[in-house]
Amino acid sequence: MCGIAGWYRRSGRPVPPHILEQQCDRIVHRGPDDSGILSDGDFGFGMRRLSIIDIAGGHQPIHSADGRYAIVFNGEIYNHPELRRELEQAGFPFSTHSDTETLLASFVHWGDDAWLRLQGMYAAAIWDKAERTLTLARDPLGIKPLYITEQRGGLAFASEIRSLLVLPEHDFDVDERAAHDFFMVGHVQRPRSIYRQVRTLEPGQVLRIGPAGEARIRTFWEPRFHARHDLSEAEWIEETRSLLHDTVRKHMLSYVPVVSFLSGCVD
Repeated sequence: MCGIAGWYRRSGRPVPPHILEQQCDRIVHRGPDDSGILSDGDFGFGMRRLSIIDIAGGHQPIHSADGRYAIVFNGEIYNHPELRRELEQAGFPFSTHSDTETLLASFVHWGDDAWLRLQGMYAAAIWDKAERTLTLARDPLGIKPLYITEQRGGLAFASEIRSLLVLPEHDFDVDERAAHDFFMVGHVQRPRSIYRQVRTLEPGQVLRIGPAGEARIRTFWEPRFHARHDLSEAEWIEETRSLLHDTVRKHMLSYVPVVSFLSGCVD
């Protein structure tokens, strides 16, 4: 679960902290354990947390060691211990055991190449205080949701649309195409949402926006199919079993008990 939300109003127009708190309050059901906000002039973001990794030290936003960058993050990075060891060897200090801090250090060290190094699910927002630049990224399969709206010279984002509806100076008109989608196929087809002014950041995309100019979006991952004919049936079974066991082992990395819902949590 967990959830993030923020608003880059731009043009020097301040983002009131109470608006950020209202955005986070709208998604308290996603993260009942903890909350936090950062207000920095015409930018601010926050999050609601369901504590899984580093319960005591994983409070967000998390800041880089030099104070330049801050991050809020919804998801879990399953290979963060391996990434952390590599980053420590490169000289990065860590003050928590949180995968959020590892993700931020990965971005500081590798830039946008970091997204392909991550094994996990994520919707992340990183604020560069020096350049006043916001970076948003969504995992390759789109497991974690991330909605954006660009209105009146600014950009706002959230894990759920309800966090955007509290923003002043914003319009939200029902998109007739989205309503058609819902009644025809049972859901709104991406990147649309039920509102014309709101869309999703697509899976495997990174968005960057600075104090002036338009937001820039780049796709960092696309699915590719490569046929293999080098294994016997027994070898395919063994490789599949090995990959499944390795994936389950990584998913069980937690500071709290974990369970598995074979129904997909529908019930």
